[in-house]
Amino acid sequence: MYNVLPDFVYAHVDGDPITAPNWELKPEHAYDEVTLPGPGSPKLKLPCAHWKLQQAAEPITLGHVPCRHLLPELHRDNSRHIVYCTAGATLQTDVARAVDRLVSLGVRMTTPLRPLRIYNRPLAPTPHDQGSDNPMWSRYDVGLHALNVHFDPDAQRQAFLDTLHHELGHATLGHRCIQVSTPGGGHNIDTASHPALALSEGWAHFVALAIRFDQSKANPAGYNGRSWEKRPAGLARSPIVESNVALALWDLYDIPNDTPAPPPGMAVIANDAVTLPFAKLFAVFSPSLVTLRDGPTIDSAGEYFDRLCALNPAQAVAIRRVQGMHFG
Repeated sequence: MYNVLPDFVYAHVDGDPITAPNWELKPEHAYDEVTLPGPGSPKLKLPCAHWKLQQAAEPITLGHVPCRHLLPELHRDNSRHIVYCTAGATLQTDVARAVDRLVSLGVRMTTPLRPLRIYNRPLAPTPHDQGSDNPMWSRYDVGLHALNVHFDPDAQRQAFLDTLHHELGHATLGHRCIQVSTPGGGHNIDTASHPALALSEGWAHFVALAIRFDQSKANPAGYNGRSWEKRPAGLARSPIVESNVALALWDLYDIPNDTPAPPPGMAVIANDAVTLPFAKLFAVFSPSLVTLRDGPTIDSAGEYFDRLCALNPAQAVAIRRVQGMHFG
């Protein structure tokens, strides 16, 4: 059985990959390579049958054109409803552990009718190999509930798990009725971006933390090379910065309560005096009479907090205090 994942193959000409006037799709770049199980781990190259048609199609912009590639289904985990198009045992184990952790937190992100598909595609051989604009870079495809992870055995394992858990964070929203209206595109963890993009990426960071750490962890450090209990010095308070979204969500979830020192002469106010289970934070994206009434999309972190307060009126004051800590 073969499964189809919409993807891109890169096209380029010799010379400057951005300013060259005429693009052409190189046939040696239009294939997928997978390692099959068995003695010697043989590799199978699956050529793209469309490259000649694409070469004669509309002028190619930014060096890539849409394509669909066939990849073999190599293993099906029926108990978890995960389909692997990669034979990597380590990758399969890492995915299964993370999915089990999410189930224990109250989130079932796979179903028999919509299994999670896992691909391990090598980076496309282009001048952009080391950039996130590479079409084979790790990412989540909401249309097919499919996750592509570039597993490089030479890369640091911690960095790989950071990427895997972050992309699984996106996948938690893969078949919910309530979606984040993110436009996608480039982003940076501490830089302002589109309001919905900041929410989407901040949620994925938070899910990675919840996969990795227990909510009683006083100072979770080890995801993305930073601590997630205290705000970094100099980080502007804003709801359109994805790290702020993740920090706020973690403060809503964790058991330790942060109470910053008040200004001189002011009373102590417990800013972080709330602990919500993961399932309640996730419920904002789940279909219910309340969430469907408010519309099928969430456009910003502010709207997420509005909906969270509506679903948890008894904790609304405490939720708003955490919001103020990180959004200003």
